Amino acid sequence: KRIADDKLEMKNVFLKSSIKTPTLYSIFYNRDTIVNYDWDSLPKRGFVIKPARGYAGSGILPIKKWENGIATSSSNQEYTIKQLESHILDILEGAYSLKFLPDNAFVEERLHPHPFFKKLTSVGIPDLRVIVFNKIPIMAMMRLSTAESNGKANLHQGAIGFGIDVRTGITTNAILYDRR
Repeated sequence: KRIADDKLEMKNVFLKSSIKTPTLYSIFYNRDTIVNYDWDSLPKRGFVIKPARGYAGSGILPIKKWENGIATSSSNQEYTIKQLESHILDILEGAYSLKFLPDNAFVEERLHPHPFFKKLTSVGIPDLRVIVFNKIPIMAMMRLSTAESNGKANLHQGAIGFGIDVRTGITTNAILYDRR
């Protein structure tokens, strides 16, 4: 659980096990790493800024377009480099971690959904979670982002959670906040 709560540590576990994970562009450990960062190195097609130990999806900033020092988020809000740096400083100070403890921030590749998922959501990327016990899948769910969740597949922010029957792959029920 300790490793799973840290997105950077979990990314390392996945990479060591040859499990694909979004490309890591940079890690911010302190103010110096922010001040000296080459923002021009980021792809124009977008990226995501995340806290390593964020809680309930807070602090995640998906950027869908990066041009001339202006970032456009998935909810069409624009950010300057100074605003992005301020957001990363907030992450470092623990604004988004579970116990408001200092954290690390990172920038990684922004994934794009398979065309199949365009039928299910107009914003963000759904994700699948499978719980494995003794190398046997025992539970699965899909989190579907919504406009209300600002494209994040986080249940606390308004995404929809679907239970999936592991044997058949068929969804069995769904929740939005506390409602079935």
